[in-house]
Amino acid sequence: MTTANKRNVAIELLRVLACFLVIMAHIQLKPVISDGTFSWKRICFSSLIGDNVPIFFLITGFYMFQTVNAEEYIFQQYKRKVKNFLRTLWFPSLLVVIITCIINSWLHGNPLGQDISWGWLHNYVFRISANGTCGHLWYICTYVRFIVFFPILAFICQDKPAHNRVRRIYLLLSLFHILLSDAEYLVQKEIFDFSKIVFDYYFLYLLIGNEIGILFRGKEMSKRKILYGGVALYVLGNLLRITLQNYAFEHWGTDIKSWFMGLECLPTYMSSCGIFLLFCSLKNIRWKLPHVWAFLGKYSFYIYLFHFMVIRKLQSLQVQSYILDMHDGGTGFVHIGFYYIEFGGIVFTISLLLGIIFQKFYALLLKTMRKILMCR
Repeated sequence: MTTANKRNVAIELLRVLACFLVIMAHIQLKPVISDGTFSWKRICFSSLIGDNVPIFFLITGFYMFQTVNAEEYIFQQYKRKVKNFLRTLWFPSLLVVIITCIINSWLHGNPLGQDISWGWLHNYVFRISANGTCGHLWYICTYVRFIVFFPILAFICQDKPAHNRVRRIYLLLSLFHILLSDAEYLVQKEIFDFSKIVFDYYFLYLLIGNEIGILFRGKEMSKRKILYGGVALYVLGNLLRITLQNYAFEHWGTDIKSWFMGLECLPTYMSSCGIFLLFCSLKNIRWKLPHVWAFLGKYSFYIYLFHFMVIRKLQSLQVQSYILDMHDGGTGFVHIGFYYIEFGGIVFTISLLLGIIFQKFYALLLKTMRKILMCR
């Protein structure tokens, strides 16, 4: 196991937080209630949950290009990235897709093997898309795009004056497009569409993560100023999300999409970058239980792989409904908070246990395959 001394404990803790936010996103209480009204209290929690996957994208961008400082090293790094991606992300996720296809009927409370959904496996391998109970693996499908475009991204992400100037101009154009998209949602009209000429939502997070990496690897800056700036961005982003989503529902009704609860809006870029800057500025702090955070951070990917099937099984066993009934259907702040902590904590713990078992099995499988190949 990689020790806490060799890892940035703040980033590992941020991975764990993002992982728990992903679980919360998949068990979240929708802001729009069954009677067509909406709960601003639930909107507040949905806003806090909204930074889940963006944090993972920012972490990826923070590290992905830091070893590329010249064109001649890009292809060498490319081969290493592809190899690591296949070994550490894609093949484990493929095994989980196969497992999910086989046990999907059981997850939903039906007999095992009653309806094996091999179509999900076909789509995952040949269409690079995630469906059904494997739908949360869209993150891996997006990561495939990151890897495919790595040489181009690595070229423009070099920390050189000319590269920085061009990349940052295009980043600003992409953020301006997102601002226009937010404005379109608020007036419920389609006016602009610059999506074909700017970075898409996912790539933009990746590149902003790279910018933050350049910031921290560059000249010495006041960590206190970065911390305060991160806190300000995080608070402002969440206040904007809550306020604007409330305004949209009040003005246009609840049939519209909850745009500001997703990762496509400018306030989410603000809040996710804010919390990321906050944690990065705490790099040198003496964390309590650093080995615990390093351990959980190591298994955060495996928790992510298994959490959705755990949720489905617990839902079929009525565990979610039972916990929600215990907390008055999630009507007040305290009730909503305890629902997320209790049900989310159960899902997190079971997913962690499954992840540990799976990681041991996968490591043994790789070791066995290496021995077989060496014998040949």
